[in-house]
Amino acid sequence: MPKFNPADLLEKLGTTVLTFETREEWLEARKGFLTASDAAVILGESPYSSKYALAQEKLGYNLAPVEADYLEAGRRMEPVIAQWFEDETGYATFDPGTYALVTNPKHPWLAATLDRVAIGPGKSGEVRVLELKNPNAFKLHEWEEDVPFHFHVQNQVQMLCTGLCQGAIASIVGGRHFRYLMTERHDALCKHVLKETETFWKDIQDGVVPEPDGHPATGEALKSIYPEGEPERIPLPQEFDELMVEFERLREDRKALDGRFDEIKHKVEAVLGDAHEGYTPNGKWTWKPQGGNLKKHIEVERAEVEALEAAGIRYKDVWTPRFRVLRCKRKGG
Repeated sequence: MPKFNPADLLEKLGTTVLTFETREEWLEARKGFLTASDAAVILGESPYSSKYALAQEKLGYNLAPVEADYLEAGRRMEPVIAQWFEDETGYATFDPGTYALVTNPKHPWLAATLDRVAIGPGKSGEVRVLELKNPNAFKLHEWEEDVPFHFHVQNQVQMLCTGLCQGAIASIVGGRHFRYLMTERHDALCKHVLKETETFWKDIQDGVVPEPDGHPATGEALKSIYPEGEPERIPLPQEFDELMVEFERLREDRKALDGRFDEIKHKVEAVLGDAHEGYTPNGKWTWKPQGGNLKKHIEVERAEVEALEAAGIRYKDVWTPRFRVLRCKRKGG
């Protein structure tokens, strides 16, 4: 494997690599920047968080953390995904460190933690910033023709922070479907990202919080910030009378929409019956089973299972629930 380390990154690209001993130190340092994953939030492209929730986090509120098991699974899968990427592409991959932040003096409000740096085969030895993902099987449709856009944004910010012009994104979807995409710096997207993130960062420094939106993360943030409330009565702006009317109307509309949605769903399912797929002149409906996979807590042989049981260690095979999911796809849609 070619020699490549953070010192090379500093010398060749003019960036700075900040390394930390513990996760706690790394998390604390991240508060002083907008990270690659934050950029997708600011552009309104993240399924995981909202601008409101992100702003509250940067202002010091401790919101509900991401599930520890999810983070740990992703961390443990990184070497596997990186190795598969190496096998498929011939690139060598380098781990710059779990608790490291790469910053660029050109964009001092941005920072990125890199999963890997990939070095191409041959004399060219082109360098790419490699992002590794570990999505579950239910996300496979999002990876069939391209990479989810919020990961593209993340990868572009990593290029901005490192000064590199090439990247890559790789994943093993559901533990068995390997996908990867070689990427290039997209100047128009980078320009948009820089403008939006710089504006957001300046607002944060001034204590300006975006308006709450309909993202689930915004609701969770509000619950975290105001968990109990106070027995207090306050005056509200007059516009809240209009919001009250709209709120009541939307609540009733939602009930009607939910009812109609379920009615259509059940009608299609009843006609499909045992069939997994049905077609029309303008599209198709699918009602296919998912789940039902055997997941073992520990991958061992029968003799080892008996040894575990003899030692009083519980061992159990777990089946994920199996169910059918209804989907539709219009031609050209």
